[in-house]
Amino acid sequence: MNGLEDQYLGHFSINRRKLPGVVNLKGPDSSLEVFSDGFIHLPEEKMRTIRGIARSGEKITICDAVGVEISGTRSYYDTTKHFLSLFPHYVAVGPRHLDNRKRVISTLSFTTSGALDLFYDIGAFGDALNRVKNIKKLMPNWAKKDTREIRHSDVFYYVDRGPIISVDAGTFRIEAFNATTHKMPSPHGIQVTNQVQISFAFKSPVTLESALNAAYEFKGFCEIVSQTKHCIRDIRLRHKSAKESESYIDLYVSHAETDSGASADFRDHLVSGGLHKQEFETVLGRWLDRQKGYGSARRRIVECVRYGNHYTIDRLVGAANAFDLLPDDATGKPELPASVREALSGLAAKTRASLDPPYRERVLDSLGRIKSANLRHKITARFNSLPKRLRKRLPEIELVIDHAVRARNYFVHGSAPKLPVEAVYRLASFFTDTLEFVFVASDLSECGWDDARWVNQADRGRFRLFLHGYQQGLSELKKADR
Repeated sequence: MNGLEDQYLGHFSINRRKLPGVVNLKGPDSSLEVFSDGFIHLPEEKMRTIRGIARSGEKITICDAVGVEISGTRSYYDTTKHFLSLFPHYVAVGPRHLDNRKRVISTLSFTTSGALDLFYDIGAFGDALNRVKNIKKLMPNWAKKDTREIRHSDVFYYVDRGPIISVDAGTFRIEAFNATTHKMPSPHGIQVTNQVQISFAFKSPVTLESALNAAYEFKGFCEIVSQTKHCIRDIRLRHKSAKESESYIDLYVSHAETDSGASADFRDHLVSGGLHKQEFETVLGRWLDRQKGYGSARRRIVECVRYGNHYTIDRLVGAANAFDLLPDDATGKPELPASVREALSGLAAKTRASLDPPYRERVLDSLGRIKSANLRHKITARFNSLPKRLRKRLPEIELVIDHAVRARNYFVHGSAPKLPVEAVYRLASFFTDTLEFVFVASDLSECGWDDARWVNQADRGRFRLFLHGYQQGLSELKKADR
């Protein structure tokens, strides 16, 4: 874990002036305040990077600050002091300053609120109760001098087997590993604590923005396969010029998310970094390979997944819209007959010649949508890409997809649904689960996910419960559709 303080007193460079100031690290209430006997002005472009040195010696870099450019004043009788108060998006504290505009980051390290469960390193921690025949072999010489007879012994262990997972992501390598801390065993007890640390080693230095973007994309993958929210914390950076013995730079994110407290059993993840090392590495590697084309759609579905067991109309709309953000090669385009293509071309030419804006653009947009796959086609195409064993578990899904799209259109466009409105609201969570499952399962399956292993292993988790309850949801839909 990082060793950041809540507050740093120091001096900061403001327009070539060394001014006293204080940094308060308090989440959304974080601030940098500097003080002066004279007027303070800091142009917006210079708020990107503000450097200072703490009273205790740490070098502080304020990154992407926002606030007023001109200082305020406070007066006390005949004394007037000037101050400047800014909100820092990031605060870097460590052995050297950071230029967040340049490619100086060689390594990014962090953990997440769900990393321990997702990378559950089974067997790395344990006990050997009553299985050590000669405990004295493990004891130091000074402890053997006690002449009392050993009547009982317990041995607890931790073994380091290297990285839990290691994936070459092209421009960087991802590794997850146990980071343990312990107190010296004593009559007070034995204590070893652990957190799973994620490390991104970049093959060429990158900017702070690029490093953080990579971390947040990885976080999205973690949330999808665990079906729970992950919050990034304890971020540490290594400068490209850092010496071998030099400590990391701690990075504080003022707008960091707070942990919701929700968790998932490590056995119920769609794929576990700790239990299914090779499969996890394969799926993650392939998932990252096509992140550029799938990124927007995945981000939309991650927003839905983060709701957990809480369902809203916006979540249903978001799950449906995720399919519209997929690249064309993920869903395919419908094959239109030559007569239809010819008719569309003629209508488009006539529209351009005879209609004025804004009607011309509206008609052309409508004609263009006919050539593209509609939402029903896209969702159905993704369902058809699933392994047959999964498709068999979701009979008559075309009916579910049809009503899910109608429900989405009702909430977005106000178009009349085929079902009674009360039934649409009642079945909204079933539609949402269907859309999310089809999106995630099709995406992961194409990346090498072993769905058969997951179905046989997991007995809980939201997607597993969805499969268990699918027939009931389908039955309720049919009753409402009569």
